[in-house]
Amino acid sequence: NLAARAQQYYVKPAGMGGGGNSFSGIAIADLTPKATNENGTYSISTAGNGTSVGITGVGVQDGDGDGTNCTVIVTVFPDSIATTISKR
Repeated sequence: NLAARAQQYYVKPAGMGGGGNSFSGIAIADLTPKATNENGTYSISTAGNGTSVGITGVGVQDGDGDGTNCTVIVTVFPDSIATTISKR
């Protein structure tokens, strides 16, 4: 959901509060009013540039019992999304 919102930010004109075909300057507050919910905490992990932005989600559960919560990094491009699971 946040990745789709980032893509919407990208295409929205700067004069209307969007990126004007750039991810530069994007903040988590541009995507959601609350960076934390019952599933986890979300942040911009890789500062937005003209062509991409990284969003990190840290879940509330430790899926594999190693002492660290599940962490997913989503790299958002104007026309696609890449997902990397960094911790399970």
